Amino acid sequence: MGRAPDTGLSREVTRALQQDEGLAPYGLRADVVDGVARVQGLVESLAEQRHMEEVVRSVPGVKGYEGAVSISTDGTVDDADVEMEVAEELGKLPFGDDVTPQVSRGTVTLFGTVPDREAARQAEAAAARARGVTGVTSRLRADAEVLTPEETFHGQVRNDADSRNEPRPEPTRPRPGANPS
Repeated sequence: MGRAPDTGLSREVTRALQQDEGLAPYGLRADVVDGVARVQGLVESLAEQRHMEEVVRSVPGVKGYEGAVSISTDGTVDDADVEMEVAEELGKLPFGDDVTPQVSRGTVTLFGTVPDREAARQAEAAAARARGVTGVTSRLRADAEVLTPEETFHGQVRNDADSRNEPRPEPTRPRPGANPS
């Protein structure tokens, strides 16, 4: 059984991409076969790639998506350039100074402590908006997950009831007149 191209749906997906303000400049084209859209072209950031997939999946009749869109930039962008752009995006966040990006081959790893899990998601989204980012890995910790140094020390050194905030068991004493064997 052959795969059936759907030229009408292909036109609809391509039109949706061309009408999107952020994606129109890239001239992306779509082919739809058996309801699965395959888009070809280039975008400059991971956030644009993710947005493009959302646009494609929102077109009625599209049942699936196969990614063939690459992330590329005009000219040469090395890891130092990407790291600078990520830092710039993070700097727009109120807690951005608490997040440190490291970049290797376009993949950003975020380190630091943020107020909560929503802040971590915001930092990941900010990193994904930077040009040249091909992936984001988070090693962020939310403040709620951070222990005080004393809690960390007690949790590592003492594994008793006090360190787990559990009541101590009463000591067992032999009953008067019992044989303590």
